Amino acid sequence: MTNIPRQVHLRMTQEQRQALQMFLYGDWHVRTIGFGGSRYGGKTYTGAHCLVYAALMYPNSKHLALRTVLSASDLNLGEEIKKGVLEPNGFPMGAVRGGSIQFDIKKNQFKFPNGSLIQLGFCSKPNDYEQHVGTQWDSIWLEQAEHFPERVYDDLGGSLRPSTGSKFQSRFLVTANPGGVGGEWIQRRLFNPDTRDRGTIWISSTIRKCVATLERDPGYILKNLQNIGDPVRRKQWLEGDWDAKAGSYFRLMPDTVRQVPIPRWADWYGGVDWGRDKPFAYLMIAHWHDILPTGQAGKRHIHIVKEVYQRYLEIDTQAEYANDAEQALRREYPAMHDLEIRYADPSTSKPIEGESTEQTRTIASVWAKHGFITYPSYRYSRVARWELIKYLIKRGILTIDPECRNLIREFRSAVYKRESEDLDQGRCDDHALDALAYVVCAVFGMEYVEEHTHEEFKLRMVS
Repeated sequence: MTNIPRQVHLRMTQEQRQALQMFLYGDWHVRTIGFGGSRYGGKTYTGAHCLVYAALMYPNSKHLALRTVLSASDLNLGEEIKKGVLEPNGFPMGAVRGGSIQFDIKKNQFKFPNGSLIQLGFCSKPNDYEQHVGTQWDSIWLEQAEHFPERVYDDLGGSLRPSTGSKFQSRFLVTANPGGVGGEWIQRRLFNPDTRDRGTIWISSTIRKCVATLERDPGYILKNLQNIGDPVRRKQWLEGDWDAKAGSYFRLMPDTVRQVPIPRWADWYGGVDWGRDKPFAYLMIAHWHDILPTGQAGKRHIHIVKEVYQRYLEIDTQAEYANDAEQALRREYPAMHDLEIRYADPSTSKPIEGESTEQTRTIASVWAKHGFITYPSYRYSRVARWELIKYLIKRGILTIDPECRNLIREFRSAVYKRESEDLDQGRCDDHALDALAYVVCAVFGMEYVEEHTHEEFKLRMVS
């Protein structure tokens, strides 16, 4: 292989070209490029081109292509690089000493004459990726990232730095479809513009624009995607809908998330879920009745106005954060009443582990010492409180300010636990949801009757 510049003609969609350009030429602000959406939208083809051209253009650079192996029918990344990039563009395959690109079968590596390499990683076991953590990688490509848990993305992030002698700007490439074990963290950290990590760009791909797939099988969409019986899977694979989730627990109505004018007669409450390694969640909530022309109370409303959601805070600092948030809220709503009461996780009234009997302290007592006074919530049935929240949403009684992003995220990511009516805490967060539940259960009571419809909702409490 000579050093004479070469020109290649790439047949790509506009989105594929954008992903390739950002991968090769994006500045240091761009750490992660996400690319994906509908099924067979050209993700593997795009990723293979990104790594090959980075290896060719930046001598001594090292690139890791990682995917899980789910079945024997999975495409081999090595074949995609060979058949999709190298052979069509006339790049010679052979020995590095002869100026060609060499594929080392034993090491699963593509070696380039300029000192670059592409390492293929296949994770047949959950922790197989750990063998790559200690190496410096100029780029890491997670192919079919929806099959990877979030810890893989975080653990490998520490190894994302320029290798010796390389001038490539190190970055992640994440290609994925909606769904899978990693669907929630991909949507939260890469796809959603309101919650995505800094330095992240997401580029959506759709099969309707992928000419190569449609040329090979013009009837693919009709035969394979539109006929999918599961409506959630059909939306994920055909439309690339990241909000479509199998087993979704809550369904937010179109007008649930919005700004709402709060009347001066509204009562104010706080809901607190304690955590240190897990987030400390504090919600500030307004509750009121409409006043009818007759002077009677009309429809009830409960609106979540503001949130605090922070990990790794000491107990006294949690109180300070909450007090600061309340002061900011008062500046925004000068006519607001004092908070009626703050309902907290019942465990906050238990003695802190390690305290002696003579110096017994509780989390609630530490908060109170700093002016943040809470009252322990009753121990309601988890399923019953979720059902109450569903009911309030469906009736248009409960609304959420768009700034409460973590609460909204928890609503949208919540899924059912297998063979249970509870939500799955292992697959989704429920810290802000718990804080909300403490308030709505107390405010709406053990048995709620919606006055204007005379429909009854019963909330059970467990001892």
